[in-house]
Amino acid sequence: MLLAEAYGSGGCFWDNGHLYREDQPSPAPGLRCLNWLAAQGSRESLAEPSPGDHNYCRNPDRDPRGPWCYISSETGVPEKRPCEDVRCPGYVLAVTMMVIIIAIGVGIILGYTYKRGKDLKEQHEQKVCEREMQRITLPLSAFTNPTCEIVDEKTIIVHSNQTPADVQEGSTLLTGQAGTPGA
Repeated sequence: MLLAEAYGSGGCFWDNGHLYREDQPSPAPGLRCLNWLAAQGSRESLAEPSPGDHNYCRNPDRDPRGPWCYISSETGVPEKRPCEDVRCPGYVLAVTMMVIIIAIGVGIILGYTYKRGKDLKEQHEQKVCEREMQRITLPLSAFTNPTCEIVDEKTIIVHSNQTPADVQEGSTLLTGQAGTPGA
């Protein structure tokens, strides 16, 4: 249905007009289309399928010239006659395609921008977490070193006149370090 609307609406058609569904009852000025069922009933050999009980231009056999209908010939025998060429102008298709391409491009850019912003936010949060872990870890390591004295959460004093304690397995001393943790 949607395809039929796209290919045969607005009084014009694309391709060969096989989906053309406008109510055009005349192939040319002064001529009238015959009813499809009546015209095909009076013909002996029918190669085309019947598009229905009406007298509008159609293209049931996908004729490359576009929609057509039967008219009454001088002898009274139904004759196939092409209808007026009402092909849709090419620029309509071009404009439609440009709009679709632009919409896809905008969607890609917005998706990339969203993803990039989300990734940058995650990286920032990871760095903040790492800095906080370093700030907490450094003062805690001072508890294992008797040459260090914790004054407050930002200050550690290293006493150089004391002998450092033996290093226990899995711990490290803060010898030679003083000042603000994380600096």
